[in-house]
Amino acid sequence: MRFVRQASGKSARQRSAPVLESLEPRILLSTNVWSGAIPDGTVWRSGDVQLLVGDVVVAAGARLTIEAGAVIKVRPFAGIDLVVDGALVARGDPDQPIVFTSERDDTVGGDTNNDSAGTAPGRGDWSSIELTATSSTNALDHVEIRYAGGGRAAALIDSGAPLTLTNSLVQASSSAGLRILTANPLLTGNTFRDNGGPALTMDLASD
Repeated sequence: MRFVRQASGKSARQRSAPVLESLEPRILLSTNVWSGAIPDGTVWRSGDVQLLVGDVVVAAGARLTIEAGAVIKVRPFAGIDLVVDGALVARGDPDQPIVFTSERDDTVGGDTNNDSAGTAPGRGDWSSIELTATSSTNALDHVEIRYAGGGRAAALIDSGAPLTLTNSLVQASSSAGLRILTANPLLTGNTFRDNGGPALTMDLASD
């Protein structure tokens, strides 16, 4: 057996070591699945994705608190509503808004339906957030509601509930942005964009 020794110098071929590119770290968000009545005192936290797969109800006397930066996604084409008979306190901030959107929306909370770019969200993917007359307190600040309105009069419906809606965005509803029924909500600094209907509608009993 002969061993051939390769000469050193300029004529020798040098095999460079492969260069390995570092991969960007992937942040895997925790996903909590909801349907039906939720317990009193529930907190939807920043950094988690809440996935609604059926109608979700905050019962009379119960309270749901949503932290700044929380993402709430809703399964599309299932006619799903978040119904608040109790209290909803959702206070985001300019850097960390609270986002309600379609499960198909990958721009927040990651690819929740695990289809890569196979689907895209659209107007009316889910129904609405409805605040009923038995509701006691509803405070929404720096909240975004996207791709709702499917089969409903608006993405956000105030059916006689106390409501403070401030610095928030309602966009890509298939119907109106906000429907007011027998209510007198406080609305300040809100934006309604790219909706299939008017920014808001109200009945004659509302102010």
